[in-house]
Amino acid sequence: MTVVAAPTVPTPSEVAHAAANVGPLGRLGRVVATHRRAVAISWLVVVVALGAFAPRVEKSLSGAGWQASGSQSVQARDLIQANFGGQSSNALMVVLHSPAQTVGSPAFATVVTKSTAILRSDPRIASIRPPTRGLSTAPPWANPVGGEPRSHS
Repeated sequence: MTVVAAPTVPTPSEVAHAAANVGPLGRLGRVVATHRRAVAISWLVVVVALGAFAPRVEKSLSGAGWQASGSQSVQARDLIQANFGGQSSNALMVVLHSPAQTVGSPAFATVVTKSTAILRSDPRIASIRPPTRGLSTAPPWANPVGGEPRSHS
């Protein structure tokens, strides 16, 4: 004959003792689980309060030297400001590039004309500056031999 022991049910004092022996995360979990509404309202207040500062974060960080001086993005921003008629690096830029065509070639001029027409049809675009003859942000060795410098505008 086989004897099977019935599972033991913990007494209320054993349950209370086990619940009291939890660590800090267990206690935090208990508080969050028993005060769900207060926790949700607290998080909502935190999100709204921090959201009020969101529009000013970019200006605060960029003006405080939060940039990697000498990085490619800083160099690109400086080139854009210097070579694109005062347009800031935040302006919309359309880059047309051809390894074989130059600004003065008819094929390149056709693509520039089509691109300009598409941009002019969009009411969100305030102004358009077509490429300037001779403008190049490419290194001198990247220009075609005997040709005009490539335009990167």
